[in-house]
Amino acid sequence: VINGEIRNYFLEAIGMLGAISATFAQFALYSLKRSIPFTSAIMSMGLIFLLIASAISTFREMLRIQRERQQAILESESKAQFLASMSHEIRTPINAVLGMDEMILRESNQQEILEYATDIKNAGKSLLSLINDILDFSKIESGKLQLLPVEYNLSDLIYGCYQMMSKQATDKGLQILVKNNPNIPRRYLGDEARIRQVLINLLSNAVKYTPEGEIEIIVNGSYLSEDTFELCLLVQDSGIGIIPQNLEHLFDAFRRLDEVKNRHIEGTGLGLAVTRQLITLMNGTIEVKSEYGQGSIFIVKIPQKIQDSTPVGDIQVHHKKHQTIEPEQTLMKNARGQILMVDDIPVNQKVFVNLLKGTGLDVDTADSGAQCLERIKEKKYDIIFLDHMMPDLDGVETFQQMKKDTNHKNTDTPVIMLTANAIAGARQEYLDIGFQDYLSKPIQGHDLERMIQKYL
Repeated sequence: VINGEIRNYFLEAIGMLGAISATFAQFALYSLKRSIPFTSAIMSMGLIFLLIASAISTFREMLRIQRERQQAILESESKAQFLASMSHEIRTPINAVLGMDEMILRESNQQEILEYATDIKNAGKSLLSLINDILDFSKIESGKLQLLPVEYNLSDLIYGCYQMMSKQATDKGLQILVKNNPNIPRRYLGDEARIRQVLINLLSNAVKYTPEGEIEIIVNGSYLSEDTFELCLLVQDSGIGIIPQNLEHLFDAFRRLDEVKNRHIEGTGLGLAVTRQLITLMNGTIEVKSEYGQGSIFIVKIPQKIQDSTPVGDIQVHHKKHQTIEPEQTLMKNARGQILMVDDIPVNQKVFVNLLKGTGLDVDTADSGAQCLERIKEKKYDIIFLDHMMPDLDGVETFQQMKKDTNHKNTDTPVIMLTANAIAGARQEYLDIGFQDYLSKPIQGHDLERMIQKYL
């Protein structure tokens, strides 16, 4: 009553009033008629009334919780479906842009045109990274993001990140320096892609928030055991720094600090939130030191299994000596194989066919599930790439029809899901349905060729 929550406990209140009233009635009756034995019958009835009222209230509360749980599940499924749809709708045009841009980079000899195409490629990748941040956040939230340990070379990883961010830094007049302890091990077992993502996110933030000066990547670490090394990646900038009271909110999702002052800087406010969660998944830690107006230091420590303890040497010096610039080109030459690509969007078909131009592969296309079912009756293919989101028969329904009707020439042909759906768990869902493999859009030429090499 005092807290104004009587409505939430209305039945309990009625029950308690009933029990209290019955108690007073019992005492009143006993006082008036002393000859009647004190049996507590009326009080007991009052307590039974209280228990019934409480039981009804508890039952109603259980029903409410159940309804809220079902609503939460529906909202979660709706959110996942929305993200899958958003992923598909945005990635589809990006696939066309980056795919046709790769054709320009492969086929043009004009330096000015190649510069334009490179700018398009970098802008497209920036847009894709924003989408990936949102999707990664969704995967982590749902607990479906899995680490994929591989053996990797530390020198290649660090310098690859440096090269990816160097043009963006140079365009702002910044310099990125790579420093490392030359005696740390050179090869490790860990999720190279996620460590690369962490370092790229930190470098990207450093470039965004550093108007002038330089950015340093410092690589060090220490042995945790004979075969385990705690890799320490430090990113230091001479940027605007962080106000002390904002440090505690630095890793909050969808939150950007000093919004008014930094409104000209692009981003979703998810990069650092995803970064910290990825580091936590890898049993690592991240620490931030910053002085407002002077710059920031991000210190990441991640334990890794050592695969080769040979000293890594000076990363920057090593790569400058061995650096070669290779033009965009195909991995396969004079290949032999019959490929069917099914997609209802003509520009996606065009990108796919052009990416395989010069490989020697014979590529057919179909613009619907129904047309695909006709094609497989007429011709034997080595690999079939099947898009998911198509009108009438979608990719999954088409695949199920292919498996149900065995009266065609491709009963044993590998069918690969080619889709812009990159939401959490998508790959495993497609594999569970029966697809041989999964390739997400935007299609990267080398990834496509490696996939084909794997199944030819």
